[in-house]
Amino acid sequence: MDPIPLENSEQLQGLWRSDDGDELTLAPSRGGILVGLYRVADPTPGDQQAVTGHVRGGCLAFSTPLPQGPGVVGWSGTFRRDREGPRLDLDRIVVRSGGDPEVAVSETYRRVESGADQTGPLRLQETPPPSIPETKNA
Repeated sequence: MDPIPLENSEQLQGLWRSDDGDELTLAPSRGGILVGLYRVADPTPGDQQAVTGHVRGGCLAFSTPLPQGPGVVGWSGTFRRDREGPRLDLDRIVVRSGGDPEVAVSETYRRVESGADQTGPLRLQETPPPSIPETKNA
C-alpha cells in the first residue's frame, strides 16, 4: 500500500485516533497551514498541546512537535487509504544524545470524524427515546 500524496491540508481535516487512544484533531488554516490539538489517551497536565503543521512534498510535517518525552524533535506523517478507510501514519523522530535523528516510533491514526472526506460530513442519526411502559396503580 503506497502513500497517497497529499495535495492540500483539507485531506487531513477531522479527528484522528491511534490504537492506544491518542487523538489528533486537525483543521486547515490560511496558506496551507494545519492547526490542531493533540491529546493523549490518559491526560495529565501538559498532555494536551496545540500543534501546527503543513503539507509539503506530498507529506505532512509538524511545525510544533507533538509532546512525547525528551529528545523528540519532530513528527512527519504519511497519508494512506486501505480497506478500513483513510489512515495517517505518524513517525516520531528522536535524537539520541550526540547522535543523528532517527525514527523511533511509528503510530497509525484512523480518521474518526471528518468534514472534508469523500463521503462528506458525518451525519448523526436521531433515534427516538425508548418507550416507557405504563404502570397501573393497584
